Amino acid sequence: MPSLDFVAEQARAVLAEQQAANIHDQRAMLRAAVHLKSVLRDLLSALDAAEAGLLNGSVR
Repeated sequence: MPSLDFVAEQARAVLAEQQAANIHDQRAMLRAAVHLKSVLRDLLSALDAAEAGLLNGSVR
C-alpha cells in the first residue's frame, strides 16, 4: 500500500488538474468526477490503513 503522504500528494495533483475543467463541458465534468472519485477512494483507503497501523509496519 502506498504511503499516506504519497496518496495525499497524488490527490492534490489531481484536484489541481481537474480544477481547470470546463463546467459547461459535460464530458470534462464526467472525467473530472471519475478522476476525483478514484483519488478520494485511494486517500480514504490510505487513511484507514494509517489509522489501523498498517503503514510502515507499525502496529497499534
